Amino acid sequence: MSLKKLGFRKLAQTATEYLVILAVVIVIALIVVSIMGGIPGIGKNGQDKAEQVFWQTADIALESYANSNTTGMKITVKNNLREGFTIDSFELNNNNIIASQIYIETGESKALSLVGVPGCVAGQTFSYNVVINYTTASAHSYTFSGFGHKMTGVCAN
Repeated sequence: MSLKKLGFRKLAQTATEYLVILAVVIVIALIVVSIMGGIPGIGKNGQDKAEQVFWQTADIALESYANSNTTGMKITVKNNLREGFTIDSFELNNNNIIASQIYIETGESKALSLVGVPGCVAGQTFSYNVVINYTTASAHSYTFSGFGHKMTGVCAN
């Protein structure tokens, strides 16, 4: 074999290796961008799941919630605090949606049917800012807003 052919093979191998490495880097970058929510629609599902996990484990946890155009909003609230508390107001997007105060003991869960929640079209997503004003058993008043986390989900029938 001539020296020219050997040089061409070396260049072809280098170019192929470069293209393979570039492809791997692009795939990894796309995965990272989609996880971070940089491409609309791709990372949204991960963000919704993160919001749900936050609300399920918060001090005042929303263990489950569902919004329906026929039955309205149903939420199960759990007390993860060290003492019982009374919910004075439960606001979604600045609208108080409970009619009366509700007491929840430590570790207890209560199912709430909420009134006045905006209508929901089946299959569409919802997103609410949550603000819970409560008073502990030791008579201290607090506001819990979820540190900016929204209550998100998909509307049911």
